[in-house]
Amino acid sequence: DKVDVVTGLVSGDEGLSVGSYMKGKDIPVVPMYSASEDMTMRNWYPFIVRPTWTGAQPMVVFGYWLAKEKGLKKIYMIGEDYSYPYNQAGGFKRGFLRGGGVAVTTVWHPVPTSYYSSIISSIPLDQKYDAVLYNGAGSDAVAFVKQYVEFGMQKKIRLIGQSNTFEKPDLDSMPQ
Repeated sequence: DKVDVVTGLVSGDEGLSVGSYMKGKDIPVVPMYSASEDMTMRNWYPFIVRPTWTGAQPMVVFGYWLAKEKGLKKIYMIGEDYSYPYNQAGGFKRGFLRGGGVAVTTVWHPVPTSYYSSIISSIPLDQKYDAVLYNGAGSDAVAFVKQYVEFGMQKKIRLIGQSNTFEKPDLDSMPQ
């Protein structure tokens, strides 16, 4: 089709799929937001140019800060089951453990979903986790936070989120 450049990729899975398809076609691919590390690191090829961040980058610093500055030692992470949250989890674990954290337990859920009762009710409150980290965004994050509050969990264990969990456009839909 005489395409000069492919751009616009948003989802991590979009970026991985399009990037993989474009290999060997010698057409530049410029993801606008797709932050999966695999696209420009492990599955790299010279025609993919990332002008943005990867999902792991902010989470390395966040994890390190929580362990080093806030003294958290154990995190129970619940996340969306696809590439971007995997990168977020990897970055978080890297920083958290380097900062002195001891353990990050990870539980994945299918995307999309809107019912978290079984996931929330299975959070092990007797294992001395310092926080639950929700590793998801958009409507999944809104639904998770609402149900977390409905279950009264915010009174039992603090809830934190990855870099997109508490985005400005979603805050008005979340309980205060």
